[in-house]
Amino acid sequence: MQNFSSFTDGSNFKNILIVGEAGIGKTRLVEEFLASFKGCKIIKVNCYAAEESYILKPWGDILNSLGEELKMEDIPKSWKIALSSFFLP
Repeated sequence: MQNFSSFTDGSNFKNILIVGEAGIGKTRLVEEFLASFKGCKIIKVNCYAAEESYILKPWGDILNSLGEELKMEDIPKSWKIALSSFFLP
């Protein structure tokens, strides 16, 4: 609970790894945690056991999501052009 509190108040950021057997509620725990962030943009990616040899696969999903956000945001066109060169193909 201390890690959650320090994350939400912005004082300390840590990675959280949730592991366990199938069916014990890991997905539900993540959904509840993410639901507590009202008004925030959240980029969520999943890592599956079958993809464990593709270590950069989650980053591809993250960058694609950021690219989609750039398309939808109301930001200056010059910023979109500069930023999209990093995130869009």
